[in-house]
Amino acid sequence: MKELGGRPHWAKNFETLGHEIEEMYGDDLVNWREIRDNLDPEGMFVGDWHRRTVMGDGPRLPLEEVEIMREDAKGGGVVVRGVVGKGHGTLSTKSKIGVKREA
Repeated sequence: MKELGGRPHWAKNFETLGHEIEEMYGDDLVNWREIRDNLDPEGMFVGDWHRRTVMGDGPRLPLEEVEIMREDAKGGGVVVRGVVGKGHGTLSTKSKIGVKREA
């Protein structure tokens, strides 16, 4: 895909690394980050995936979710547990059940 100039489909799980995203999108990614920062300055809609793939380095945002555990769910899927906040003190915990994985 990369050799032909293709980009990953955002609604799919993919293994493209953050530095590869930087190379693919260049200034467009910089512009997107500026818009994202203006619309969601507290990080309500930011999680580990965003940090790894499109957010880059930088301080954790006040409402950014940080994954702390992942386990298989009964009947398929994945349970992901995370904390919301900057990673200190007592933080609220959330659970999400993911989509059933293909075998």
